[in-house]
Amino acid sequence: VEADLPSARAPTSPGGGVRPFTIYLVRSGRLEAVERSAASLSLSTMLTSLAGGPTFSEAATGTHTALSPQPFAVGGAVEGSPTVTVAANRSFTSISGDDQLLAAAQLVWTVTEPSGIDHVTVVVDGAAIELPTDHGLVGGPVDRADYMSVAPSSSAREP
Repeated sequence: VEADLPSARAPTSPGGGVRPFTIYLVRSGRLEAVERSAASLSLSTMLTSLAGGPTFSEAATGTHTALSPQPFAVGGAVEGSPTVTVAANRSFTSISGDDQLLAAAQLVWTVTEPSGIDHVTVVVDGAAIELPTDHGLVGGPVDRADYMSVAPSSSAREP
């Protein structure tokens, strides 16, 4: 079940219109913040943009995604909770090699971009899965600190 509760919404700009947001793609083995925009922002909008990967011009400059093409759904968000559950399909678990860590990092950094969301749990077929992190597989919620080895090099933000 997809739910975009008030606590799981991305920030909006005053006065309406197009709102910018950030997703995380990959360049040179690290995450790279990439700006997108939409008229209506939610975590679902952000995840749809992330799943779409880089634009043609971004790909031409070496930006890519470690994620396999798939839909993501936000579910299990509880208003006021800093943890969000993201439902992925089985193709998420078939990512191999170094792309496993990068794919998980892309998802976690994108979902935790909005303020108030600190942790992510990923479920496939309704069951939470272990995610690769800098410290091995983790079965519980993960956060940005679990992916500092691939954090954006230009990012001064701390998790």
